[in-house]
Amino acid sequence: ITTFGNGAMLFFCTLIFFVKFAWIVTSTIFFSSIWSLLFFPAVLILIGPQYKTGSLRHYFEILKEKWLQRKQVKSTPKKPKSQFSAADPRLQALSPSSTFGPRPK
Repeated sequence: ITTFGNGAMLFFCTLIFFVKFAWIVTSTIFFSSIWSLLFFPAVLILIGPQYKTGSLRHYFEILKEKWLQRKQVKSTPKKPKSQFSAADPRLQALSPSSTFGPRPK
């Protein structure tokens, strides 16, 4: 509303640039308000969200379930793992046999 009013005030200027700028500003605001109030809601009714899409309650339920699952995972005790196992390829890559060849017997 204020932008439209400010653009309307530019119509009374004596410089042609400001009058042309007033047309641009007021027509932009006018057409954007017509689009947002009339056509856009009609388009959303035709092709808008369906079922639970866009429902904030549905998204809050999903977040609540994920939070509860995370809380259950954190509360279960875990068996401590050793950092490396004997079959770890990183250890085999660092073994002397891979670096210098087979050991002599």
